[in-house]
Amino acid sequence: MMSLTETLALLKQKYFGEIETNAISTYNNEIKGKKIVPAYLFRGENRHNGSLTSKMERFRTNNKINESLRNEIHDIAIFLDKFLREHTVNEYKMPLEESATLLQHYGFPTEVIDVTSDLNVAASFAVFGNKDGFGRIYVYSTAKLAQTTHTIDMAIFDYARRPIRQKGYGIVHKDCKDLLIPRVRESVGFESYDFSMSVDDIKTFERNDYLCAVEGDQVLALFNILFEKTQLRNMSAEAKDWLKKEIPKTQVKNIKSITNESGETELEIKLNPEEYISYEEWKKNRENRKYS
Repeated sequence: MMSLTETLALLKQKYFGEIETNAISTYNNEIKGKKIVPAYLFRGENRHNGSLTSKMERFRTNNKINESLRNEIHDIAIFLDKFLREHTVNEYKMPLEESATLLQHYGFPTEVIDVTSDLNVAASFAVFGNKDGFGRIYVYSTAKLAQTTHTIDMAIFDYARRPIRQKGYGIVHKDCKDLLIPRVRESVGFESYDFSMSVDDIKTFERNDYLCAVEGDQVLALFNILFEKTQLRNMSAEAKDWLKKEIPKTQVKNIKSITNESGETELEIKLNPEEYISYEEWKKNRENRKYS
């Protein structure tokens, strides 16, 4: 079996290029015209399951989480999804697939499966938390995905640091939950490559802290405001503990609460893109914090 580094070298030679399509979600669904997108999308996993399903599907069948908590987290995700779709963000309202994709990239269970256009990002997720030394990279044909799934380019959320770092896309199959079913594999142009991990692989690709970093992330700030200022503040202690692991605290910027004429709390939202921080800059900042 090839190492992760060898596998990536092979994949970069085999899967590259761009295509032109109007079937991938753009900044605003009212904007017509074709868009240049990567010809292939990737997903890295650190375990080999017999299925490839959404986080929501895995959440529903997770016996380690009691039914009451599962239902409550599901209701919280629905509330946030509804908020994102009904409130104006960057001057347009999100369609259902886009709001769900944003929630997915911030740890909430949704029907979306997240993928990336960057093989190195896929590798990082395959390495993160890997305990058995083996992993898998999935490859999808973007052209075929556009025919059989809702596919969303996360770059449309220029204020959401996490999915931009991850060069993230979201896919929702139109009629099937498991992408490993043979007929679905063929319909999405699916290939998979298993690899073994070396010590050098771990040193090179264990960047998950950077890919999921929280500093200045305004979407995390928005979620934290919603937890404090809306009906979500009445969630159970169990739900709060679960959310602490998934939705860390971060500095609030460009988001403030206001009181309307009826005395009710509303949110004034202005989400703007911030300067992109490279991995090298982030690592240097982390080292400075560690030794200061």
